[in-house]
Amino acid sequence: MKPRLKKNRRASTTLIVMVTMVCATLIVTAGLSRLTTQSQSIRSKGPQAQTEAMLQAGFSLANAQLLSSADYQGETWNLESNELGSKATGVVQITVEAVPQKSKQRKITVQARYRLDEFRQTTITRSLIRQLPKQGDAS
Repeated sequence: MKPRLKKNRRASTTLIVMVTMVCATLIVTAGLSRLTTQSQSIRSKGPQAQTEAMLQAGFSLANAQLLSSADYQGETWNLESNELGSKATGVVQITVEAVPQKSKQRKITVQARYRLDEFRQTTITRSLIRQLPKQGDAS
């Protein structure tokens, strides 16, 4: 009976080791899958954040220009990769229009385009209505 008992213990130990290895493999695989998903998510948020920053800069410039002159109609910036600190390029297009029947208001539209390469780009367009400051009012 002793040899059979030794075989059963060995078989049980082998089975426990194999089950433990399968569980460890599943845990590592799930962790790697999650890490890959998080990495892809972070990569996709980078261009979105850069485009948002370019959009905000466009609105800031339009507001500053409107403080100087109610006749400001907009402009376009072309941002090269060295200005953005990456291989990507960008374009910020600002358009300012008079609001019909509201001579003291302007509609500011800013479109920001962050281009990673010829196949991938992020574009955001937003508009807002801005009240022109009164003569002598700088706010």
